Amino acid sequence: MLTGIRLKYSILRSAVKGLLVSQNKGDEPASVLIERARVEKSVSEPKGRGRSKVNSVIYRDKDNPKAFYEWANESYVADVTDELPFEIPDSWEWARLGSFARLKAGNTIPDADLMRMQTGGLYPCYGGNGIRGYAETYNREGRYIAIGRQGALCGNIHLFEGKFYATEHCILAMIFGGTSLDWFAYMLEGLDLNNSMSSTAQPGLAVRDLNKVLIPVPPLEEQIRIEEKVRKLLALADEFTECERRRQETDAEFPGKLRRSVVREAVRGRLGTGNPSESASDLRKRISETKLIPAKKSKMRWPESFIYRDPDDPTRFLEKQGNHEPEDITDSIPFDIPPNWEWARLRDIACGHGFMTPTEKFSHIEIGNIDNIKHKLYEPLPVRSPEIYPGSKKITRLGDILVAMVRPNLKNICMIEKEYEFPPFACFSIIVLGCHELMLNRYVFTYLLSPDFDNYANQFDTSRGTSIPTIKETTLLAALIPIPPREEQERIVKKLDEMLLLIQEFVDKRVELHEKSFEKAKRRRIKELEDLMEGKKLDSDLGSESKPDPEI
Repeated sequence: MLTGIRLKYSILRSAVKGLLVSQNKGDEPASVLIERARVEKSVSEPKGRGRSKVNSVIYRDKDNPKAFYEWANESYVADVTDELPFEIPDSWEWARLGSFARLKAGNTIPDADLMRMQTGGLYPCYGGNGIRGYAETYNREGRYIAIGRQGALCGNIHLFEGKFYATEHCILAMIFGGTSLDWFAYMLEGLDLNNSMSSTAQPGLAVRDLNKVLIPVPPLEEQIRIEEKVRKLLALADEFTECERRRQETDAEFPGKLRRSVVREAVRGRLGTGNPSESASDLRKRISETKLIPAKKSKMRWPESFIYRDPDDPTRFLEKQGNHEPEDITDSIPFDIPPNWEWARLRDIACGHGFMTPTEKFSHIEIGNIDNIKHKLYEPLPVRSPEIYPGSKKITRLGDILVAMVRPNLKNICMIEKEYEFPPFACFSIIVLGCHELMLNRYVFTYLLSPDFDNYANQFDTSRGTSIPTIKETTLLAALIPIPPREEQERIVKKLDEMLLLIQEFVDKRVELHEKSFEKAKRRRIKELEDLMEGKKLDSDLGSESKPDPEI
């Protein structure tokens, strides 16, 4: 599949091979430019030890323009035709990088001498992949091409200018003969110097190896035309990359957003599963009469709570806790519910079973054992021995809902949906919720996965802005939950399962159609690129010889 990275590489490869612009017979021959650059480089080089030993001239065979010979270091002539990586236009020439430019690595600087922020009197300090910090001194001034020399990104190309400090992790290239610096940078990118790195455990580029790299050199006037055309094409490639990024982002987020939207509508009574003749008021009263009692070992104790509609104004909700006077909580109600639904505190319809110390082998549930995408337990659960993992654990039962207390794992929510050979116990960073027998645990589970519950859990200071953000168990249990009639709870869960299955089928089909649509858009963009190149084709038809995407 064509990606932005592949498209950019194809453009640069086309530029390197002379496929982007037409050749002009009136241009100064490339051989003249190379000789001028070689002479300038030789004159400007320091004498003695620092002088470059690269002295190479590559020229065409007079009788066979496709054959090339190299006169190297004033000593011998060799046929280098088989060494050349690809064909170039007749008006172009080949040269060794070291005979055309001077390459030199930067200098070491201690990390302690670098500042994170730039202030007056500091200079940018560059490594092989861009800026590393700011230094009090500089070792280069001007406009240079920098080649990354170490690590997985060695061979990447940057343009640095002004006063700056170059570290030993980058190789700076100084070019001669009036050569276009922008064309030279594009050419180096198109050559993919990373393929020239040494085969060591730590990838790296040595100056001596880079000096030997063969580079194709067009006439100076053509270099200018190439850099102008590449700049326009890369701007279109950037647009293509941005479109690709947005598409991928949309494809990644769309299924989850659609599912959350459907779940939200379900717990707000908007799936069309309601029956006005049914009422949750009787269910709520029965739950209140058979109130859940937390396990004896649990420290959770709270006054009995009962939420009801104001008899004189059904839009108002009152809450009576213990022996206190009823309190108006209308402003705390997060959203409207159908007239035959009721509100309750989560603690009044679900609670834990306490904790105990296992005496035999047990299945241990940590936060990491919960898949926060599928909201299921990873299988198999780890089996622990009480001798090796002593101490109390939270008791769990079939059908219980597990909610992680520690962020960013609050979405680690699941149900215990089967019996295990070794009884499962949860760690203390998980809240265990056993639902009241009159409530459908699948409905409660659905509400805990809804955006409304997530918004509630995120509003507290303990849920954000701390080193280990958490949600307290008392806070979670105080959450308001809408209560439909029991029959409607069952219909909601069934309808939701059907809709989520349809959503998955829809998403799969959408991705397929989206790919086809994107393929058409891609071809339109390719046509724009080719029109800009006056009918010329990109190298290898845009990517059959494409650079693979880098691993991240």
